[in-house]
Amino acid sequence: MQESFPVSGVHTQELSRNVDRWIREGQAAVLCSLAVAYFIFYYFSGTLFFDIIHFLLHKCARSRIRLLRQISKVHSVHHWYFDRHLHYNEKYRILNALTNLPLELSCQLVGSWLSERALSWILQRDQREFATTILHLTLIIEVIRVVVVIYLGGRDTNHISFHSVPKDRDWILVGPEYHSLHHMYPDQFMSSLFRLFDWTLGTSSTLKNKRITMTGVNGAFGAALKKELKSDGVESIKALRYGVDFFDDDSVSAECIKTLRDTDILILAHGLRYGDVMKANYETSRRLVELFAQHRKPLESRRPQELPEV
Repeated sequence: MQESFPVSGVHTQELSRNVDRWIREGQAAVLCSLAVAYFIFYYFSGTLFFDIIHFLLHKCARSRIRLLRQISKVHSVHHWYFDRHLHYNEKYRILNALTNLPLELSCQLVGSWLSERALSWILQRDQREFATTILHLTLIIEVIRVVVVIYLGGRDTNHISFHSVPKDRDWILVGPEYHSLHHMYPDQFMSSLFRLFDWTLGTSSTLKNKRITMTGVNGAFGAALKKELKSDGVESIKALRYGVDFFDDDSVSAECIKTLRDTDILILAHGLRYGDVMKANYETSRRLVELFAQHRKPLESRRPQELPEV
């Protein structure tokens, strides 16, 4: 006959309390996770809505319709305040605080509210109240952020007066390095927080006014690439020829050094399929990159310097 072991009432109550505590902690963790997810969704939606309006205002600035050009000045004032040279013009500080910053806040508030309205269609009734509470918190944070920026004179973390724009080590978030390029090239780099908008519209880079030097321009790849570059508004495209300007013994011509000195982007498109391909392809490319880094001279201008590219 199997012997039974009675369970103590004290142990049963303790186990019940532990289970209740674990359930409450689990529910709290789920609510915290949902709150963070809702906040990110609302905040991202607000910045995305601003990016859309931002893009349209820049398009209006070039419109033939005078009314649209006048409307675009609501944002243009921001570029007058922090100009293409990444300098602040105190003459427009108050005007920026009265026009552009309220515009940015309004777009963020509307975008966040619209995203909550869309989300409410798929949520249960008891979930909507919680989602609405997080929306209110998001709106308060957005208001506080803009009020602080106004107090600081419009000088937030994305607007830094660089003498030379440093390397942008981020890939998805917008920082001062990325946003400074928007002020230098107002029709590009439109995103304000996440780069999704620029990825979608193809406005995350520009070759305008770049001095380009290429190797292999007579090859199939180089010739096609040169044709595309000409259509992108580059300032100039110069060619370096294998056996004329650079050689497989690491020597280069004086004209090659002069060309590399006046280059912003070096494109290596040459390649041989016969002979000593290691020297003709890899060693010459390595040598040209070294000479480019050693001799390249930035274009003298009031605008901030940009890093050279290979």
